[in-house]
Amino acid sequence: MKSVSLKQFRNHFEAFVDKVLTSQKPIKVKSQSGKEIILISFSDWEREQETLYV
Repeated sequence: MKSVSLKQFRNHFEAFVDKVLTSQKPIKVKSQSGKEIILISFSDWEREQETLYV
């Protein structure tokens, strides 16, 4: 999984969103304080929710 800083993510937001949507691969975004989030497509999120439900 690709990891980027929050600053990189902010500066290239549209490009990262496009990359996630076209590649179907999540991107990890890490803040300076060390907190992290994952950017995934909605379809991937829905699939994960269905898997967790089952």
